[in-house]
Amino acid sequence: MESISQQQILEFSLAIIGVFTGIYLLTSTSKKQNYFLGLYFLVQFIPWIIEIFISSNYKPELIFVYYPLLYLYSKEISEGISKKDWTIFYFSILLFFVKIGIDYFFPGIQISFIYTILFSIVILSSLKRHNLRMLDYFSNIENKSLIWVKILVYIQLMFISIWIFEDLSIRFLGTDLFIPQVSMLLTFVSIWWICISAIKQKDIYSASEKIAFRKSKDEISKRKKVALSQDEEDFFRELELNMNRKSLYKLTDLSLRSLSIILGVSEKLISKVIKVKTNNNFYNYVNCNPSNQSGLFSVKV
Repeated sequence: MESISQQQILEFSLAIIGVFTGIYLLTSTSKKQNYFLGLYFLVQFIPWIIEIFISSNYKPELIFVYYPLLYLYSKEISEGISKKDWTIFYFSILLFFVKIGIDYFFPGIQISFIYTILFSIVILSSLKRHNLRMLDYFSNIENKSLIWVKILVYIQLMFISIWIFEDLSIRFLGTDLFIPQVSMLLTFVSIWWICISAIKQKDIYSASEKIAFRKSKDEISKRKKVALSQDEEDFFRELELNMNRKSLYKLTDLSLRSLSIILGVSEKLISKVIKVKTNNNFYNYVNCNPSNQSGLFSVKV
C-alpha cells in the first residue's frame, strides 16, 4: 500500500468521527427520525475510510444516496413521511445507478452539482411549507431541529459553490488559488460542528427542555388575541372530548399529523385552536394535560 499523506490522515480522522456519530445515533435511540440521520452519516463517511485503504480511479457519487436521507429526516421531524417522499427517495437512488452508467459510457459529465442544488431547494421548500402551515403554532424546540437541517443544507451548498469556483479557477486561471486547502479547513470545522450538533439532536426533545419551555409559556406569544369562529370553538370542545373519552393521550406514537388523520381535519386547524384556547403548542398541550400525567412526554416528536 502506498504511503498515506497528511491529508489522507486528516480525512480518515474526520471520517471516523462521522462514522462514530452515525453509529451513536443508530444504537442509542429508538426514534425513527434519528435512524435516517444515523444512516446519513454512515453512508457519507464510510466510503472515506474505504478510499484510504483501497485506491480506485472511480468514486461513485454517494450524495445521490445520503442527501435523500437528510430529506427523509427533515420530513419525519416536520410533516411526517408520505408516499410521495418515499417516491422521491427511491427516484434519487435510481439516479445514483443512472449516474454510474453515465460515468461508464460518458465520463466527465457532471450532474451532481445540479442535483445537489435542486434537492437542496426541495428540502428548503418542504421546511418552508411546514412553517407556513404551522404559522407560529409550533414550539421553539421543534424549530431548533428545523433550523439545524437548514444549516446542513446551506453547508452543502457552500461546498458546491467552492468546488465550482475551484473548477473555474483551474480552467480559466490555471491555478486552484489554494481553494483545496481552504476547502479542507472548512471541511474540518464543518464536520466537527455537524457531528457534535447531530448528537444533540437525539435529545432535542428531552423532558428537561420541554419543562423549561412549559414554564415560560407565557412568553410564547404576546401578539394580539386571535378570535376563533363558532365552528372552531365547537371543534375545540370536540377535540377535548375525543382526547379524553378515546384516551388519545395514551397513544405513544401520537403526533400532530396522526391526530389530524384520526379527526379528519387539517394540522393547521388543530394547532390554531390549541394555541388560541390554551396559549400552548400541540406538544405541550398533550404533555401538560392532567389526563396525561402518567404518560408525560409520550407524544411523538
